[in-house]
Amino acid sequence: LKPSYGWLPPPLGRMHKFHLCTYNIHCSVGTDGSYDPSRIASLVRASGADVACLQEVEANTVERRARKFSHAHADNQPELIAQELGFEHVRFVPAFSAAVAVKGEEPEPMPFDLLGNEVLVRDLKCRTTWGNAILSRFPILDCRELRFSHERPALSETHLFPNAEQQPRCALAVLVEVPDEAGGEPAPIWVVNTHLSHRMFSREQRKQAREVLSWLEQLQAEVAPASLPRRPGFVLCGDMNSFPLQPWSAYSIFTATSRWRDLWWECGTFLNSTTVSILPFWRRGPRLRIDHIFALHSSQAARLSCEGIFVLNRCPEELTASDHCAVCAHLRID
Repeated sequence: LKPSYGWLPPPLGRMHKFHLCTYNIHCSVGTDGSYDPSRIASLVRASGADVACLQEVEANTVERRARKFSHAHADNQPELIAQELGFEHVRFVPAFSAAVAVKGEEPEPMPFDLLGNEVLVRDLKCRTTWGNAILSRFPILDCRELRFSHERPALSETHLFPNAEQQPRCALAVLVEVPDEAGGEPAPIWVVNTHLSHRMFSREQRKQAREVLSWLEQLQAEVAPASLPRRPGFVLCGDMNSFPLQPWSAYSIFTATSRWRDLWWECGTFLNSTTVSILPFWRRGPRLRIDHIFALHSSQAARLSCEGIFVLNRCPEELTASDHCAVCAHLRID
């Protein structure tokens, strides 16, 4: 695949510019049922991304599947995709370690409960993990993790019920150095990747959004390393499972004040703005935008300007590689 979005302004000298994409890769399983990490890597490459924030990523050391919709494999997907992209800097944080049960192993297989919900076996050896990853062309100076709190204890010590209890979810933040093409000092920026609760309009999702914002406030308040030439900027992206202007949602929490700006409103278009189909089996059916990129507007942080933003949803490969489409932005650090 080759980039087909030439309307984006090309990088200019004397500015710190970079491309960012956020992409829920659905364990590298497409809507056509094929498991193909190379296809994911090709789409990220086509987006022109310098930093890729991926959700629903698996890192396995044994041939297992972490979700019922995945395929059995022993791939470290973050490393595999980064290798195909030629990115040397990778960070991965697992939200949980569990797998679909294998017959003949303990505990006994129980792939579904009586209501047909997904059931996973907890993997205390961390051989099968599922979470978020950030792949970067640029050096990573620092890395932080956040695991969302649970209001209720787990239903089982041996099994995980993703649809019957709160799914373990997390956020990952990395500090990267964006080079100056004119040869000046690099600019630091915190890139934050998260995947929030799939329960729309839920208290659970809104609570996670507030935890992210509180965590980022603490991160911003920390003294920047002396080696950094300037204050870092902050960009927050991921699968928020909430659409623009949706009430009682993570989106409403993030946009409650003017501090966090949805970059789509700066230079996105109404057409081709959706990232996921309401009906997964109908590829061209009704769609929503639930994957977002936000930038922090604060006197204590470097300002980020968006010079272009788009969704990879214009050809069959972009629509079938995952059940989500990637959102890509061309950013400038002022």
